[in-house]
Amino acid sequence: MLLAGACELDLSRIPTDVRGPGADASVVEIGGAVAGPVQVTGCAGRVCPTGDGVPAACCTGPGDLSALTAREVDRCGVILDLDDSIAGPECWQRDQAGVLDGECPDVVVAGREEPGCCTERGDCGTFSVSDALGCHHNAGVDQRCGVEVPGSDVLCGLTGEFAARVDLDVTWGGTQAGLASLIDPGRGVVRAYFEVVIDELLPERELGGSVRFCGLELPTLVSSTLCESYQLQFPPDLWDRTEPPAMVSLRGRAQCNSPDCIVAIDPATFMLGVALESPDAPWPALAEELTCVAGSGTACFTDLEQDGNPGLTMWALTSGEAAPVPGCDWTTYTGLPLSVSPAAIFDGVRRADRAFVGLRVSLGGSVKLAPDCDGGDGTGLATLLQLRTAGCQVEVGTADFGEPAAEQNGPCTADESRFLDLALPGYEILMPDESPAPELGLRNAEPSAGPALLFRPMGDAGDTSCIDIRRRFDEP
Repeated sequence: MLLAGACELDLSRIPTDVRGPGADASVVEIGGAVAGPVQVTGCAGRVCPTGDGVPAACCTGPGDLSALTAREVDRCGVILDLDDSIAGPECWQRDQAGVLDGECPDVVVAGREEPGCCTERGDCGTFSVSDALGCHHNAGVDQRCGVEVPGSDVLCGLTGEFAARVDLDVTWGGTQAGLASLIDPGRGVVRAYFEVVIDELLPERELGGSVRFCGLELPTLVSSTLCESYQLQFPPDLWDRTEPPAMVSLRGRAQCNSPDCIVAIDPATFMLGVALESPDAPWPALAEELTCVAGSGTACFTDLEQDGNPGLTMWALTSGEAAPVPGCDWTTYTGLPLSVSPAAIFDGVRRADRAFVGLRVSLGGSVKLAPDCDGGDGTGLATLLQLRTAGCQVEVGTADFGEPAAEQNGPCTADESRFLDLALPGYEILMPDESPAPELGLRNAEPSAGPALLFRPMGDAGDTSCIDIRRRFDEP
């Protein structure tokens, strides 16, 4: 769908390849990780995802605003190869923000039904699942999401600190160990936390401020073969110990219609514990090594928490009763097995209780604020959720069958680290109305509601910590 067909392209709007000759380069720092040389001249300095079909990437211009394929100029976009009655050679802005809204009709676009949504400008549109457009205008929809109120240009107390949480409905494939499944295919929720600081309201209702990454929670993995559960988690204070904080500039907009104010936050990309050539550089497949300006492999992982280990340290629960697993009389939390040996059935393999990982996430979204501006819920935008491991540490007391038990947390061997990197799943984010792949064979194959964004004001919190941000969602 995103590959350009016979469209006539305005080449002046296609951003220069970030690796192209003669590119203007600078060093970009995101969350303390130097991302290396990147092109900063296209799309008003934005680095745009290119995918496989670079001329499908483009920058929006004034003509695209007139064609209603974009909301702003100089934004990253794509050229769609659709029926001419739906899309021509215009540049369609990527990741347009909006809130799923039952009052806006669903519309069939290019043979697919897209759910209705409401933009921050108060127009009904439809939410694109596969074309990375987000909540975009559709020629078949001419409906307002609310009634304009005179004087509503003045937003209600929108500056300040806010806690944000993006909930992702994700699936993952299993990891095979011979004829059995070491890690089962699954479906669960990934939660990412942010601090959003809105310092000012700029012209054209643009928001000025910052976004700080404040936490990530991954779903539990299970092995019905071994009747075990695996739960990796970050230390609670990790994101308050990173220096400098994992922070980027806020890009977003807001507008009030009666009875709602909609706040739209453009997706922000964070590279955490890993430094690729650019924030939008291709993410290698599991069979490939990470490559970066510094070299490859572990050289591409950064010690963001300054504990002497590459990447970010995640701990595995190694005790406690877990939720039941089909076919098992019991399930316990254990360290991660470091081989596919059948001895794992008898707890005869070395295990890891710590994994050193690198993350890349790109998340944003839109929310309808409550009438008193006391936060709100809405629709998330999720473009990236990727994880790789740089190594691990062996859990004390574990051993391969017939070998002495580990007496201290020593490093995993190169083969064990590689095994863990291949064994941990890759997450697929489900978009609105999207169902899990049938080949996963999941019990829960219902269509997804898609990513959700929760937005809560912090009040006069003062020196807000990431722990404060996460606790805000524990409040009634």
